[in-house]
Formats: sequence, structure tokens, C-alpha cells
Amino acid sequence: MGMNSQPHRDPLQGEVDDTSDIKRVSSNPSVPQLGLSNIAVAIVAAVTAGLVSIALLVVVALWYAGFPELARDDAITTQTIFDLLKIAFALVAGVGGVVGLVVAYRRQRVAEHSNQLAEFSHRLAHSADERAEAKKVLENAAEERAKLEVARSDVRLFNDRFGRASDQLGSEKAAVRLAGLYAMAGLADNWKEGRQTCVDVMCAYLRMPYMPPPTRDSGKNEEGGEGRRAAEEEREVRQTALRLIADHLRLPDNSPNSWQGIDLDFTGATIDGADFNNAVFGGGRVSFSYAKFVGGLTEFFRANFGGARVSFSNAHFRSGQIRFAEAKFSRGSVNFDAIRLDGALLNFAGASLREGASLPFWHSTLSGGELRLASVTLNHGSSIACSDATLNGAEVSFKNAHFNGGTFSLRGAKVNAGSIRFEEAQLSSHSVDLENIQLNGGIVSFEGALYTPSRYRRMWAGEPPVGLILPPEPGAEDAND
Repeated sequence: MGMNSQPHRDPLQGEVDDTSDIKRVSSNPSVPQLGLSNIAVAIVAAVTAGLVSIALLVVVALWYAGFPELARDDAITTQTIFDLLKIAFALVAGVGGVVGLVVAYRRQRVAEHSNQLAEFSHRLAHSADERAEAKKVLENAAEERAKLEVARSDVRLFNDRFGRASDQLGSEKAAVRLAGLYAMAGLADNWKEGRQTCVDVMCAYLRMPYMPPPTRDSGKNEEGGEGRRAAEEEREVRQTALRLIADHLRLPDNSPNSWQGIDLDFTGATIDGADFNNAVFGGGRVSFSYAKFVGGLTEFFRANFGGARVSFSNAHFRSGQIRFAEAKFSRGSVNFDAIRLDGALLNFAGASLREGASLPFWHSTLSGGELRLASVTLNHGSSIACSDATLNGAEVSFKNAHFNGGTFSLRGAKVNAGSIRFEEAQLSSHSVDLENIQLNGGIVSFEGALYTPSRYRRMWAGEPPVGLILPPEPGAEDAND
């Protein structure tokens, strides 16, 4: 490789490689120039100028004296030699002084030039830093523009996928609707910013009018058979939607595909079976308000309700089993206000309430079926309340329940038929609130309960109403307190 192909360093920032770079630096008007000749030439010029000056002074002095003739002695005396030496030394000293002045002047000029070069170098470095900062800003701006373009491309792609999935959900063919559900769930996993929207669409599909397939084929004609098949296919589509949602609620909260904390709106939906086993409702708002549970098994087995605002208010439980067995309730309430229980089994067996959790059934109507609260554990500050509820034939069971500081309220309830039983339940003082309860043919029985209060008080005057079966009275000393 030839010499001309080798790179050169910037002459303003460091060494130069050849004379062309030196010339380029020296010709740059912005670079401070020293402007001094060679030191030997400067000294010779200064000495010569000094000698010429002395000679001129001598000539002027002789001219002023009229150029007198100088007497010359025949013999050179010692005094004459000393005088000549003095003159020679004076000349040498004068020449040396001139040389010293020249050197001192050049040293001062070099020092000043060095300071100028240092200042110039500092300005160059500052300019280089500014150029580097400006380059960095431009690079960052370019990266942001590139990211913005990528984001725009992603949004366009996500919007296209969203549109296609939505179109599939509106198809008349069940297989296409199933494909649309999987596409929508996949889009929700990939598109975090649009995840809530995708889930909202899936929930909206479940809120659409739905007639479950009959348990038996009511007709043998072809039309009836096709109608039954279409209903069964639609049930499969709807249960797939519920399963996809539940699967994402089981994922750990730190999983990128977890839907914990997402709002779920099943308001008014018709549900004939779902599997929310081990799901975590850890945040957001979940609404089953006005939902209709019309059969099958809807599972919340070992589900964790710990932070989400969950509401079953005004839900209608017509048939089947809704199973909350061994579920965990903490930090807040799962609202069952004003529900209607007409024939279903609402099963909370083995559930636990802690950290102030509550299950309110205020103003509910239990006309049939069973509210099973067997083996539930109510820890300190937690509660189950059927205040102002109406029982018209339903069975409520607290068998083996543990009231560890928690409470159950029947305040103002009307028990017209059916029963509420606390068989083998472990009660403590004021575990159950019976204030203003009305028994009109129904039964509230504490028979077999393990009732160990520190103090027992009845909340009515006179004899207990018919239908209230109390636990055995504690010792006389407690009764007389």
C-alpha cells in the first residue's frame, strides 16, 4: 500500500504526518501564529544592530568633536591596555546583554504563544464536545424516529389483526368464531397497550344473547336437530372464551402474558359452565352482576380473590353448581348483594376469609337450592352477611364452620321456609347476629354447635321465637352476668 493511502491525523488535535499537514495548519488563519525567525539569525541581527549603533555613536561623537587627531604614543603603557580591555569587556557585555534581551523576548513570546495555543486547543476541545453532543442528540433523535416508525408499523399490524379477529367473531360458522377467539387472545398477549380492548371484545361476545342447548332433543325434524347443533357449537365457543380468560388468570403476575389486574365485564352474561379453578383475581374490576347461571358446573375452586373488586350482585343462580370450595378471600369483598338462588348449589365449602374480607348477601332472595358454607373459616375482622335477606325454601349450612373472630349476620332477615344450620360449627362470642330476625316457618338451628362464648346474650326479650333452636346455655355464673 502506498504512502498516499495512509490516513492522516487531524493537524489541529495532534501530530501531523507530513509537511502538507504542517502547511495546512500554518495557513489556517484561526490558529494563533508565533511569527518568530530562527534564533541564530535573530541573535546575529541583534548583535550587528548593536555594533552598528555603537559605530554610529562613535562617528557622531568624533564628528561633534571635529574629528580631532589622536596622538599615538611610541610605547603602550599598562594603563592603555587596561583601558582597551575595559572597552572590549564593555562591548562583550553589551553584546551579551543584547543576546540576553533577545532570548528573554523570544522566551516571553513563546510562553504567550503557548498560552494562546492552549486556549485555542481548549476551544477546539469544547467545540469537539459540542459536536459530539450534537451528534449524540441527532443519533437519539434518529433512534426515536426509528422507534416511532416501528411503533406505527406495529400499531398498523395490530389494528389489522384486531380487525380480522373481530370479523371472525362475527362469522356464522362456529369454527371461524373459535379461530377469532384464539386470534384475539394471541393479539392481547402481543399487544400490551391494547390488551384491555381485546379482553373487552371477548367479554362482550359472552354478553351477547345466548340460549343454551336443551338437555334433550325436543323434536326429531331436521330443523330442530340443526338448531340443537348450532346451540351446542355456540356453547363450545363461549366456554372456549371463558377458558382462555381463566388460563391467563392462572399465570403468575410477573408473566408477560398474565391478565391479572385486567377488568373483566361479564355483566348480564348467560353462563352454563366455566372453569376458573386456581384463578387469581388480584386487581382490576370483575363483574358478574346480573349474570345468569343456568346449569352445568362453574368452578372457582381454590381461586384467590385478593385485591380485585368482584361483584355477583343481582346474579341469578337457576341451576347447576357454582363452586367456590377452598377459595381464598382477602382484602375487600366479593359482592353477592341481591342475588336470586332458585335451584342451584352455591358452594363455599372450605373457603377462608381473612384480612377483613367479607361476603355480603344483603337483600338476597334464596328461594331454593343450597348455600353451602360448610367448613368455612372466618378469621378476625371477616364476615358473611345475609342481612335483610329472604329465605323461601333454600338450605344454608355452616356445618363445621370456624368463627375465629369473624361474624355471620342475619340481622333483619326473613326466614319463611328452609333452614340455616350451624351443626358442629365452632362459634365464639357474638359470632352470629340475630337482631330483628323474622322466623315465619323457617328454622335457624344451633343444635350441635360448639358454642363457647365468654358471655352469652339474647337479642330479644322473652322466649326465643319458634324455629330458633339455641345451643345449650353455658354455666349459671355466665347466665347471671
